[in-house]
Amino acid sequence: MIPIETAFPLMRAGGFFLIGASLFFALARLDDQRWQIWMSVGFMAGVAGAFLGLALAPSLGRPSGWHWASLGVGFAIEIVGIVWATRRYADDERRADLAILFIVGLHFLPMAYGIGPSIAVLGILCMMLAALAWSRPGWSTQTVGLADAGLKFVFGVGLALWHPIAWPISFASWS
Repeated sequence: MIPIETAFPLMRAGGFFLIGASLFFALARLDDQRWQIWMSVGFMAGVAGAFLGLALAPSLGRPSGWHWASLGVGFAIEIVGIVWATRRYADDERRADLAILFIVGLHFLPMAYGIGPSIAVLGILCMMLAALAWSRPGWSTQTVGLADAGLKFVFGVGLALWHPIAWPISFASWS
Protein backbone atom coordinates (compact mmCIF):
# COMPACT_ATOMS: atom_id res chain seq x y z
CA MET A 1 0.00 0.00 0.00
CA ILE A 2 1.29 3.45 -0.89
CA PRO A 3 2.08 5.66 2.11
CA ILE A 4 0.17 8.89 2.54
CA GLU A 5 2.71 11.64 3.19
CA THR A 6 1.64 13.95 5.98
CA ALA A 7 3.37 16.74 7.86
CA PHE A 8 2.83 14.81 11.10
CA PRO A 9 3.75 11.17 10.48
CA LEU A 10 3.69 10.30 14.19
CA MET A 11 0.11 11.51 14.70
CA ARG A 12 -1.57 8.11 14.70
CA ALA A 13 1.18 6.54 16.85
CA GLY A 14 0.81 9.38 19.36
CA GLY A 15 -2.94 8.86 19.42
CA PHE A 16 -2.68 5.15 20.10
CA PHE A 17 -0.06 5.82 22.79
CA LEU A 18 -2.45 8.20 24.54
CA ILE A 19 -5.36 5.76 24.30
CA GLY A 20 -3.41 2.87 25.81
CA ALA A 21 -1.67 4.91 28.47
CA SER A 22 -4.63 7.01 29.60
CA LEU A 23 -6.86 4.04 30.37
CA PHE A 24 -4.33 2.60 32.79
CA PHE A 25 -3.43 6.03 34.18
CA ALA A 26 -7.12 6.35 35.10
CA LEU A 27 -6.97 2.96 36.84
CA ALA A 28 -3.92 4.19 38.76
CA ARG A 29 -6.02 7.08 40.09
CA LEU A 30 -8.70 4.66 41.27
CA ASP A 31 -6.37 2.14 42.96
CA ASP A 32 -4.12 3.81 45.54
CA GLN A 33 -2.50 0.53 46.56
CA ARG A 34 -1.34 -0.51 43.08
CA TRP A 35 -1.00 2.85 41.32
CA GLN A 36 2.64 2.27 40.41
CA ILE A 37 1.77 -1.02 38.72
CA TRP A 38 -1.03 0.65 36.74
CA MET A 39 1.25 3.51 35.71
CA SER A 40 3.87 1.01 34.47
CA VAL A 41 1.27 -1.03 32.62
CA GLY A 42 -0.09 2.20 31.16
CA PHE A 43 3.30 3.18 29.82
CA MET A 44 3.77 -0.30 28.29
CA ALA A 45 0.27 -0.19 26.78
CA GLY A 46 1.06 3.22 25.35
CA VAL A 47 4.29 2.01 23.77
CA ALA A 48 2.49 -1.03 22.32
CA GLY A 49 -0.21 1.28 20.98
CA ALA A 50 2.40 3.55 19.41
CA PHE A 51 4.01 0.60 17.63
CA LEU A 52 0.56 -0.45 16.41
CA GLY A 53 -0.03 3.07 15.13
CA LEU A 54 3.26 3.02 13.25
CA ALA A 55 2.57 -0.44 11.79
CA LEU A 56 -0.92 0.28 10.43
CA ALA A 57 -1.16 0.65 6.70
CA PRO A 58 -1.15 2.87 4.86
CA SER A 59 1.67 4.71 6.53
CA LEU A 60 1.36 8.41 7.30
CA GLY A 61 4.87 8.86 5.95
CA ARG A 62 8.33 8.21 7.20
CA PRO A 63 9.24 10.31 10.25
CA SER A 64 12.37 12.40 9.81
CA GLY A 65 15.11 12.77 12.38
CA TRP A 66 13.52 16.07 13.38
CA HIS A 67 10.19 14.37 14.07
CA TRP A 68 11.91 11.86 16.36
CA ALA A 69 13.99 14.63 17.94
CA SER A 70 10.80 16.51 18.89
CA LEU A 71 9.71 13.44 20.85
CA GLY A 72 13.16 13.16 22.41
CA VAL A 73 13.07 16.78 23.59
CA GLY A 74 9.60 16.20 25.05
CA PHE A 75 10.73 13.06 26.89
CA ALA A 76 13.81 14.87 28.24
CA ILE A 77 11.61 17.69 29.57
CA GLU A 78 9.32 15.14 31.19
CA ILE A 79 12.09 13.11 32.86
CA VAL A 80 14.00 16.12 34.17
CA GLY A 81 10.77 17.80 35.25
CA ILE A 82 9.42 14.78 37.13
CA VAL A 83 12.74 14.29 38.95
CA TRP A 84 12.72 18.00 39.87
CA ALA A 85 9.07 17.94 41.04
CA THR A 86 9.46 14.84 43.19
CA ARG A 87 12.51 16.36 44.90
CA ARG A 88 11.13 19.90 45.18
CA TYR A 89 7.80 18.78 46.65
CA ALA A 90 8.96 15.63 48.48
CA ASP A 91 7.09 16.74 51.61
CA ASP A 92 3.85 17.68 49.81
CA GLU A 93 2.35 14.82 47.81
CA ARG A 94 -0.48 16.94 46.38
CA ARG A 95 1.81 19.62 45.02
CA ALA A 96 4.22 17.00 43.67
CA ASP A 97 1.33 15.27 41.89
CA LEU A 98 0.00 18.50 40.38
CA ALA A 99 3.50 19.64 39.37
CA ILE A 100 3.99 16.32 37.58
CA LEU A 101 0.67 16.69 35.76
CA PHE A 102 1.75 20.19 34.69
CA ILE A 103 5.14 18.88 33.49
CA VAL A 104 3.50 16.06 31.54
CA GLY A 105 1.39 18.69 29.79
CA LEU A 106 4.51 20.76 29.12
CA HIS A 107 6.32 17.82 27.55
CA PHE A 108 3.65 17.61 24.84
CA LEU A 109 4.52 21.05 23.42
CA PRO A 110 7.74 20.17 21.53
CA MET A 111 6.09 16.96 20.30
CA ALA A 112 3.77 19.05 18.12
CA TYR A 113 6.43 18.99 15.40
CA GLY A 114 6.05 15.23 14.91
CA ILE A 115 2.53 14.55 16.18
CA GLY A 116 0.70 17.71 15.19
CA PRO A 117 -0.80 20.82 16.78
CA SER A 118 -3.48 18.83 18.61
CA ILE A 119 -0.88 17.45 21.01
CA ALA A 120 0.15 21.01 21.88
CA VAL A 121 -3.50 21.89 22.57
CA LEU A 122 -3.71 18.84 24.82
CA GLY A 123 -0.55 19.94 26.60
CA ILE A 124 -1.92 23.43 27.22
CA LEU A 125 -5.21 22.03 28.54
CA CYS A 126 -3.36 19.63 30.88
CA MET A 127 -1.18 22.47 32.17
CA MET A 128 -4.23 24.69 32.69
CA LEU A 129 -6.02 21.92 34.61
CA ALA A 130 -3.00 21.31 36.86
CA ALA A 131 -2.50 25.04 37.46
CA LEU A 132 -6.18 25.55 38.28
CA ALA A 133 -6.13 22.59 40.68
CA TRP A 134 -2.99 24.03 42.32
CA SER A 135 -4.99 27.12 43.27
CA ARG A 136 -7.98 25.06 44.46
CA PRO A 137 -6.85 23.07 47.53
CA GLY A 138 -10.30 21.49 47.84
CA TRP A 139 -9.98 19.68 44.52
CA SER A 140 -8.88 16.10 44.99
CA THR A 141 -5.88 14.92 43.01
CA GLN A 142 -7.85 11.78 42.17
CA THR A 143 -10.54 13.82 40.42
CA VAL A 144 -7.97 16.04 38.69
CA GLY A 145 -5.98 12.98 37.62
CA LEU A 146 -9.09 11.32 36.20
CA ALA A 147 -9.98 14.49 34.29
CA ASP A 148 -6.40 14.62 32.99
CA ALA A 149 -6.58 10.98 31.88
CA GLY A 150 -9.94 11.70 30.22
CA LEU A 151 -8.45 14.58 28.24
CA LYS A 152 -5.60 12.34 27.10
CA PHE A 153 -8.01 9.59 26.06
CA VAL A 154 -10.24 11.94 24.04
CA PHE A 155 -7.28 13.56 22.30
CA GLY A 156 -5.78 10.10 21.72
CA VAL A 157 -8.90 8.96 19.90
CA GLY A 158 -8.86 12.16 17.87
CA LEU A 159 -5.21 11.79 16.92
CA ALA A 160 -5.65 8.11 16.03
CA LEU A 161 -8.64 8.79 13.80
CA TRP A 162 -8.22 12.32 12.45
CA HIS A 163 -5.85 11.86 9.56
CA PRO A 164 -6.04 11.62 5.77
CA ILE A 165 -6.85 7.91 5.86
CA ALA A 166 -9.95 8.30 8.00
CA TRP A 167 -11.00 11.55 6.32
CA PRO A 168 -9.92 11.32 2.67
CA ILE A 169 -12.05 14.24 1.47
CA SER A 170 -10.71 17.71 2.13
CA PHE A 171 -13.31 20.00 3.64
CA ALA A 172 -11.80 22.83 1.61
CA SER A 173 -12.81 21.04 -1.60
CA TRP A 174 -16.50 21.41 -0.73
CA SER A 175 -16.59 25.09 -1.56
